[in-house]
Amino acid sequence: LEIRLAQVNYRVPSRGDTGENSIATIWNSSPLYNIQKFGKKILRRGKEVDPVKEPRVTNVLTDVNLVLRPRRMYLVIGPPLSGKTSLLRAIAGNLQGEFKKKQRPGGGEGLAHLTGRVLYNNLVAAGDDADDGLRTLVKNLGAFVRQTDSHAPRLTVGETFLFAGECKDDQILKNKRGYDPLGKVGVTLEGLNLAYVKDTYVGNESIRGVSGGQRRRVTLGEMLVFDTPLLCGDEISTGLDTASTVEILSILSFVSRLLNQTTIISLLQPSPEAVSLFDEIILLSDGGRVIYSGPTENATAYFHNLGYAQPESMDNADYLLGVSSSD
Repeated sequence: LEIRLAQVNYRVPSRGDTGENSIATIWNSSPLYNIQKFGKKILRRGKEVDPVKEPRVTNVLTDVNLVLRPRRMYLVIGPPLSGKTSLLRAIAGNLQGEFKKKQRPGGGEGLAHLTGRVLYNNLVAAGDDADDGLRTLVKNLGAFVRQTDSHAPRLTVGETFLFAGECKDDQILKNKRGYDPLGKVGVTLEGLNLAYVKDTYVGNESIRGVSGGQRRRVTLGEMLVFDTPLLCGDEISTGLDTASTVEILSILSFVSRLLNQTTIISLLQPSPEAVSLFDEIILLSDGGRVIYSGPTENATAYFHNLGYAQPESMDNADYLLGVSSSD
């Protein structure tokens, strides 16, 4: 599956309804504040006419143009609030349906949240000219691993994988327990080093179960028990140490080449060992602008040629994050 992003822009309304300070506080979120605001509006009525204000928007992704090819692993990095999650959701087709054009209060058509096109093998999957009838097909083509771990806490690890697999493939059940070592569930359990806890509750904050790092692997494994041509992972290293992260990324790299899969992973502060496992880097800056997209081994040299010096004590990943940050 080859994925192309053509002039993709994603804008969201700014929170300008709480006064000059757009950050929500206890005061401007309280009922008393709304009553006071309404009273001032009544007192001003008839004295002056407020002009129709243009809706304020925040650019989350700006003019993104990418080509993502199968059998390759892509690392998405950037400073906080640079649009990493939104980029992954756009690639996976999870943004469509939320972005409808709104009517302004004074008449006329408002700004579309998502513009541009996301193409799967030249089929418009999201954005302009997207066919709503293909929405189900697009969502089934990709697997998306979220930042948070949300599971049924009283299911065991093996039952969780089995249920996730049967939702996509009803032939996954090889025997009564579904843990055939040669089956998809068994391979996933072994690959993520979870076979020895397959009969343990997943658990949560209230119910005792597997550890936090193991629960993070369960979240990833749910998306690996069925085959998809696209895998997007958002901050999959949360709760994992460096060694575990590198081990999982090595598995994903092998699976990507074995299954002819396109894999896009975002990491907050990757280690040099983790970065070296990726074929290409997509570096985002503030406002969701792509400032570099290309081979991993050429990333630092690209910015060296632009005059950005790299301190001797700074590794390549921290150097790239420093270049992309406005601070």
